[in-house]
Amino acid sequence: MRTLSAPAREAVYAQEADEVMLVFLDITVPAGVIRVVNNWESVTRLTNEYLPYRFEIGLPNELDEGIPSIPLRIDNIDQSIIEHILSVSEPISIQMNVALASSPDTTEAGPFYFKLKTSEWTPTDIIAQLSFDDVMLEVYPGYRFTPGNFPAAF
Repeated sequence: MRTLSAPAREAVYAQEADEVMLVFLDITVPAGVIRVVNNWESVTRLTNEYLPYRFEIGLPNELDEGIPSIPLRIDNIDQSIIEHILSVSEPISIQMNVALASSPDTTEAGPFYFKLKTSEWTPTDIIAQLSFDDVMLEVYPGYRFTPGNFPAAF
């Protein structure tokens, strides 16, 4: 069971609450990290500034077999995120944290680590599917033992 702070527990159980839960995304691309928050204004969290972005992230489908997939719909108005997605050949890493707006440095849920599996886009939205990192699907060892990769072994 997840342990929430007292203000977060009150906000979750209340019919009406003044407290807002914010979702923070750290999208790691080759040029750096794009930090966004589902809020109307920028939020500073752990000395990092998160830019306001409209996005929706779903919950994994527990009925699917294998690694669950999580839907993400994010705003594409300025098209800066889709440019980064199109410029890479490896999956993009995304970290998600949930915190209260009144105490953004205190993580209520997370961190959750995802990889961007697939993405489609329109002029206004990016629709992506995220998956959890599954260590059991990684190739071991990571490289083939060839003269090009391990010249000292030959």
